[in-house]
Amino acid sequence: HPAMQQKVLPYLIWDDGKNFFSYNDCSFNIGKNKEGTARVVLWKEFGIANSFTLEASFAGCNFGKRFMNHMTQEDYQDMGSVI
Repeated sequence: HPAMQQKVLPYLIWDDGKNFFSYNDCSFNIGKNKEGTARVVLWKEFGIANSFTLEASFAGCNFGKRFMNHMTQEDYQDMGSVI
């Protein structure tokens, strides 16, 4: 089922990177404000179903081992190895 397929990669990233990635904060809905984004255009124009946007913050996470701490270069490298 296509709706479930788009949730697999984010789930796998969350499963291996719980200190850096929040599956519960993922949004799989396409609101009007997102219709011009590359991932939505790729889906509508070319049928590419699994294009994702990953957002990161220098300010840290509101969960996990980096809660209330700034992210470090090592944190981003760890996150990259999960992806």
